[in-house]
Amino acid sequence: MLKSNVRDSNAEKGAWNLRGIVRVFSVWLKLMWRLASFRPNVVYLTLSQNSAGLARDLLYIFACSIFHVPIIAHLHGSQLKRFLDGLPIKRRQWVLGRLSRISTIVVCGQGIASEIEALLPDVRIEAVYNAIPLDVQEFPEKSIKENERLVIAFMGHLSFAKGFFDLLEATRRLKAEAPKVLFRFAGERVERERNISIDRNGVGGISGWADAEVMIRESPGTFEEVGIVTGDSKRRFFEGADIFVLPSHSEAFPVSVLEAMAAGLPMVLSPVGALPEVIIPDKNALFVEPGRPQELAAALGRLVRDSELRRKMGKANRNDVKRFSIAAMADSIAIIFDEVVTRGKQ
Repeated sequence: MLKSNVRDSNAEKGAWNLRGIVRVFSVWLKLMWRLASFRPNVVYLTLSQNSAGLARDLLYIFACSIFHVPIIAHLHGSQLKRFLDGLPIKRRQWVLGRLSRISTIVVCGQGIASEIEALLPDVRIEAVYNAIPLDVQEFPEKSIKENERLVIAFMGHLSFAKGFFDLLEATRRLKAEAPKVLFRFAGERVERERNISIDRNGVGGISGWADAEVMIRESPGTFEEVGIVTGDSKRRFFEGADIFVLPSHSEAFPVSVLEAMAAGLPMVLSPVGALPEVIIPDKNALFVEPGRPQELAAALGRLVRDSELRRKMGKANRNDVKRFSIAAMADSIAIIFDEVVTRGKQ
């Protein structure tokens, strides 16, 4: 196993710099040595969707093609088509030609699979939904609050692309509910999102973290930033929440949604990526189109006021999330590996 990701933080992902280039070539040399020494039946790698990450991946794909080793590439995002569509025509054609050397690309949903199939008709595309790394039984049954203060939780990059600033603007519009709500957010601050291209002109006057910090300071007791959470801290984060919100502008299939379902949380989500394929509106979550903070505020307000809807939605989520097990995902990936290896031997 080789660690192909050469960045130390999410904020650095997709950045071009000398340190990253040197580390990529170091990994490439190690990969070449292992390919020559062990002659594996298949190579599995993750596929990026930004210029620096994709350049790295194409270098690894080139190494595998030298030794005629089939490749399974796992695309965890949903923006590859948009990124490629933004390239000059000749460069786009060149990149697509290199990507055509991949045997199978695994994506996180059927809609994304259809997009990639249109781009790469000669590559086999398989849709495999993400799995939840936590057992539903690890979370206690959620007690539904009636007249107590509610915690609305957000987990993800604290960035425009994840809809974080849409959420901040939505809080302005939740003034009537504000005394009843604490907004708790977990994740790393990312000022520049290189994987996703969106309009960053600001939402309701919030143009970045400087404006956001002013807003947070002016609303003491309304917001709580907890940073990156993992392990037991992540479990406690979900256990302490009453509503989960993720108003992303782009997603494939976020694991945080599965974790929120396992914790029995009602949700407000954007209908992006694979989410409309697996989330039933009003049963599992309320859907709000990205970039619409007024509608986001209305959906959150509805859940804050309706304890019975929160109860029903949380119960449905605890039950429905069980089908997204590690075992089911592993079985699907194993079948893909077997098929690629078999084809390689023919």
